[in-house]
Amino acid sequence: MAGRSTQRPVPHRWRTDGGSRRAPDAAAPTRGSDLVAELTRQALEDPLTGLPNRRAFDLAVASAQGGAIAVLDLDGFKRVNDRLGHAVGDRLLQAVAEVAAPLVPSEATFARLGGDEFALVVPAAPDADAIGVAARCAAAVLRALGSIGFAGRLSGSAGVAPVTDPAAALRDAGVALRASKRAGTGRTTSLDAPLRAQAARHAALAAGLDAALADHALGLRFRPLTVLRSGQVVGVEASVWWDHPTLGDVEAGELLAVAAPAGLVERLGERVLQLVADQADAWRRTGGQLPITVAVPPLELCEPGFGDWFGERAVGLAGVLVLEVSAAAVEEAPARANLAALHERGFAVTLAGFSDEAAPLASLVQVTAQTVKLDLSSPSAAGDADRAAAVLDAVAALGHRLGLVVAADGIGDLATEARARDLGCDLGLGPAFGAPVAAGRLHQPAAAVHRS
Repeated sequence: MAGRSTQRPVPHRWRTDGGSRRAPDAAAPTRGSDLVAELTRQALEDPLTGLPNRRAFDLAVASAQGGAIAVLDLDGFKRVNDRLGHAVGDRLLQAVAEVAAPLVPSEATFARLGGDEFALVVPAAPDADAIGVAARCAAAVLRALGSIGFAGRLSGSAGVAPVTDPAAALRDAGVALRASKRAGTGRTTSLDAPLRAQAARHAALAAGLDAALADHALGLRFRPLTVLRSGQVVGVEASVWWDHPTLGDVEAGELLAVAAPAGLVERLGERVLQLVADQADAWRRTGGQLPITVAVPPLELCEPGFGDWFGERAVGLAGVLVLEVSAAAVEEAPARANLAALHERGFAVTLAGFSDEAAPLASLVQVTAQTVKLDLSSPSAAGDADRAAAVLDAVAALGHRLGLVVAADGIGDLATEARARDLGCDLGLGPAFGAPVAAGRLHQPAAAVHRS
């Protein structure tokens, strides 16, 4: 492990008996014994970075009613540890503490919660905008990450929330952090009314998800995978769906966001596999078998041993089940190992995550795949149209040269379908070919689209 950082300790405050006290400095005289002072320091300090630790953070939040907190998370830190080793990862965490120290107000707490997660606590003060202070400070720290000398530009995301209920403040900031991550790297998002409503909805869903899994209340919906030249349906894409009795439709992405913090991802995955197996059996009995594509969450794909876990539970589905994986996740060595194990068991793979803004071409040769899927759902700004067309054209051309089937998602109108044809795409998905429906409605005509 790398040596401890020598940066200036970030002042922090906490409440123990109704009053606020400043953390004792190791060099300052104390009223207790040296042993007590050292034990206190160890109890409240992260040994790697010298920052306040999770316990000190909790104490600071408890006395910050009316203030604000920000949670910061580094992008790709796990990849650093995997590729360059934990010693480099440790030094990187120390460097984050060093660049953040001069940016944190003296009355605030900047702590390391664990792993690559840091947090800022800004106490309430008269005539002070704690939310604004926390957001500006978090944004400044994120900008400063780029100054750290490292193999590749370091970035992160941050979520900010008011401390209205100290017990819920970290959860609220986590909701804002996830919104930042969905929006891209280097973002700072403050919890607003819509995000707060989302947090309340997710809490309600989490409270009922365990029972819904036990009661088999979840189902699948399917989108047709269509040959662009002929209009023939040659497969379906399946996603899990929950028709909640009071909250309405809950789609796969939201289900995963709820299941992850509740520790229910594995059970959710097992339920999806059972639903796919049941549907495949039903179609097989009627002679109408279609390949079924399901998306594998990146966090699951990157979990060591996932390939064997999945293969053992998907016995009999090889040749029917197609696994859609994020091309970005393929950069991780465990993901490639899992895909190799699944390939040996006979599962086909679709590489997704290619758009006019993201084209991880290396993934096309890093794993054995059968299909590459382009996302046409986000039209580029007018000034970037030529660049966007060139990026997608390159992905489609490389896919064909490698012998892959090229599919286009996000086809909702004639113009997007024409774009997919111009790119040489073989297959299409999207509203133009039918919205996600239950298996019993797949025989109904798709949305009318006139094709030449």
